[in-house]
Amino acid sequence: MRKLFYFLLLFFAFGVSSCTYDDTSLWEKIDDHESRISRLEELCREMNTNITALQTLVEAMQEGDYITGVAPITENGQTVGYTITFKKSEPITIYHGKDGDNGADGADGKDGYTPLIGVKQDTDGVYYWTLDGEWLLDKDGNKVKTQGTDGKDGITPQLKIENDYWYVSYDNGASWTELGKATDEDGKDGDSLLASVSYDDDYVYFVLADGTILMLPRFSEQRLDIVFEEVDNLACYPGASVEVGYTIIGGDDDTNIESFGNGGWSATVIKTSDTEGKIRVTAPKDGSNGKVVVLVTSGGDAAMRSLHFNEGILSFISYVYEVGYKACTLEVKLTTNIDYIVEIPEEAQSWLSVADTRAELREDTLTFTIAENQDGYLRSTWVLLTNECGDYLQSFDIVQYPQPAPKEITVDYADAYYFGNEYTPGVADNFYFFLSDLGFDEDGFAKANGNYYLFDIYTDIVDTTNGIVMPDGEYVLDRTNSYAPGTFSYAYSGFYTTDEYGDVADFAYYDEGHLVKEGNKITATVIISGVTYIINFEGDVVIYDNTPGMPTLTGDVELDITDATYFWEFFYDDIYSDYPDIWRLNIHEDSVTMDGAFIQLDFLADPFAGGIAGIYTADNGDDIYTYLPGYVRVDAYGLLWDGSCYTERVEGGYVTVLAPIADGEIKIECDNDIYTITFDCVDNKGNKITGTIVANPLSEEPMAAALSVKKPTKQSRKASVEKPKSVKKSKLLVR
Repeated sequence: MRKLFYFLLLFFAFGVSSCTYDDTSLWEKIDDHESRISRLEELCREMNTNITALQTLVEAMQEGDYITGVAPITENGQTVGYTITFKKSEPITIYHGKDGDNGADGADGKDGYTPLIGVKQDTDGVYYWTLDGEWLLDKDGNKVKTQGTDGKDGITPQLKIENDYWYVSYDNGASWTELGKATDEDGKDGDSLLASVSYDDDYVYFVLADGTILMLPRFSEQRLDIVFEEVDNLACYPGASVEVGYTIIGGDDDTNIESFGNGGWSATVIKTSDTEGKIRVTAPKDGSNGKVVVLVTSGGDAAMRSLHFNEGILSFISYVYEVGYKACTLEVKLTTNIDYIVEIPEEAQSWLSVADTRAELREDTLTFTIAENQDGYLRSTWVLLTNECGDYLQSFDIVQYPQPAPKEITVDYADAYYFGNEYTPGVADNFYFFLSDLGFDEDGFAKANGNYYLFDIYTDIVDTTNGIVMPDGEYVLDRTNSYAPGTFSYAYSGFYTTDEYGDVADFAYYDEGHLVKEGNKITATVIISGVTYIINFEGDVVIYDNTPGMPTLTGDVELDITDATYFWEFFYDDIYSDYPDIWRLNIHEDSVTMDGAFIQLDFLADPFAGGIAGIYTADNGDDIYTYLPGYVRVDAYGLLWDGSCYTERVEGGYVTVLAPIADGEIKIECDNDIYTITFDCVDNKGNKITGTIVANPLSEEPMAAALSVKKPTKQSRKASVEKPKSVKKSKLLVR
C-alpha cells in the first residue's frame, strides 16, 4: 500500500515540477493509514488471544479447575490485561482494552466495526460461541460449541483482517466467512471482546462485552472442595456398582465426607486416606437414571458436589456363538455405555483369548482368537463380562465343534466328458469328471436319490491318436479358477444330491480337495462344510468325446423347397436368456415319410414384436434377433446335436447328413401363417447353406399347444448336455 502512495507522490511531483508543492499533508495521511493498519493488526491479534483464553476459561469451569494466580499486564503505566494461571490448565493471557484499568472503558470506538465474540450458556448447560450477541452457527446451521463434549474438543474461532474486512473461521482456517469492514473513512477501531477482569479472595470475575459473567474460584490450600476422577458419561448397569475416585482439596484428618443417592440409587464412601478415596455407587435393579450427592465438611467450611448417572446398557446380538474346528477369529458385537472386563475361565485360556476393540452409547467389537480344535470332541466355555467392582454384568457362550471324522465312500461309477482344449486353447485339456454311487440313466440323466461328486479337471494337452485317456497324476482344487494343468476349478466342481425325481436337491462347493488317478484307480479327498470325504473308485472310466463333431456335408447346399411343413415350440424361459422369447422351429421337407431335408432353428425373438418375423444372426448370447449356432457331439449313444442344424434323412427319419449352422443370416417372413425362410449361412467347416424354404403349419393343434406350453425346468432339458456353451454355464446340470 505504501508503494502505491510513493508512486502517486512521484508521479505528482514530476507532473507539476514547474510548481511549488507542500506534501506535508500527504505524508501525514500515509503515516496515519499505516498506523491504522498496525492498530487493526494488533487488535486482531489480541482478539484471537482473548478467544483462545476465553475457551480455556470455559473448559476450566467445566473441569472444576482453580485459578492460582492473576498477574497484571501493563503498558505505559496502565493495566491492559492479565496473565491467568491455573491449578491444572495451561496459563492464558487475556486483554481488556488499552485505556482501562481493571475493566474501565476504552477509547471511543465510534464508527469502526469490530466483531463481538462471546460465549453464552444454553438451556442444555453447554457453552456456545456468540457473534455480535447472536449464536455463532457453522455451515450446517448448528451452534458452535465452546467446550468439549462427548469426548470431542471444543471449536476455537479465528479472526483475521484482509483487504480492510473482518473474517471469521471455525474450522482451523480451512474456510473463512466475511463479517464486515474493519475501518470506516476515519479508520477508527472498535471495542474490545472483554469488558473487565476483577477478583476477590475467593473468585476471579470475567465480564464479557455483552455482559456475560464468567467466574472461577481462586485456589487456596485452605479452601475446602472435592474433585472427582470422572464426571462425564457416568453409567451403571442395573443392580451393579461402579466406583468414582475423589480428592478433597483443603482437607485434613478432621474432614468428613458423606454420600447420598436418590431414586433407588445408593452410594458408599470408601476412604483410602484423609483426602482421597472412592465413592461406590450401586444402581437399582429395575434400571433408571440417577443422581448421587457428595457432601464434604471441615470445621465451618462445606463443599457439595453431585454425580449424575445414566442407566447402564449392555446388549449382544447372540448369547451363543458357534464356530468350526479350524483356528479362526470371532467378532462379538455389543452395544453399551459402560466399562467392563472380559473374563475367560482358566481352563479355556489355552484355546481362547480376546483382543477387545472398543470404540455415552457406543458399538463395541470384541475380537476373540480361537485355536484349532484338535481334541476330537466338542468344547465350549462361557465368557463373563464384569466391572471393576467384580459385579456380574452379562455372559455368553462360545462353542467350538471338533473336526469330524473322515467319511470313506466307495462308488461304482466314474465317467467324464472330454472337451479337449476348447475352453483353454493350447494350454490345457478339460475333463468334466463325475464320481457317483448310482450313475446315470440310459438318456444321460442323473438318477433319483443319488450322490454325485463333480471335478472340473484340467490336464496337459492329451494325445488322442489311440483314444482318449485322462492322464495319471494328482489334481488339486484351485479356488482362483486358473484352469491350469494339474488343477480342478472351484467354480465348476462340487457335490450334489438328487431328489426322488432325479432333480438337483442340494449343492455344495468344495472347501478343499485333491484327486489322484493311478491307472484304473481313483481316490478323491474333499472337504465339504468342514467334513472330510474320501471317495474311492476302481475300474474303467467311461469318457465321452465332447469335442466339436465333424460335419458330414461334402459341399455346399442350395435350398429351394416350396411345400415344406413346420412345427414350432415356444419356450418363454430363461435357460439361455432372461429377456427374449426362445423359439424352436422344426422344418420338414416331407412330414409324412420324414425323407429329405429337416432343419431345426433355435432363435431368440422380440417378445414385443407380435411375431417371429425378422433377420437373425448367429450369436451365443441373449440378444433378440439372434439364433443359436448348432453343435455336434459324439458320445456313447452316437451322434448328438442341438441348436440350429441342417440334416438330411432317408428311410423314415434315419439321418444321413448332419451339419451345424454356424454363421450367417436367416431371414424369416410370415404371411397368413406361411413362412418364407431364406438362408445365407455356412456350417462350421465353411460349407454354404443357402436358398429358400416356404413352409406351412404342420397342423393347427401343435400351434395351439405351442402358445400354451408350460415353462420347462432346466433339469429336464438334455440340451445342456449336448451344448457345451450352456454346459459351462451350469455344469452341475449335465450328465
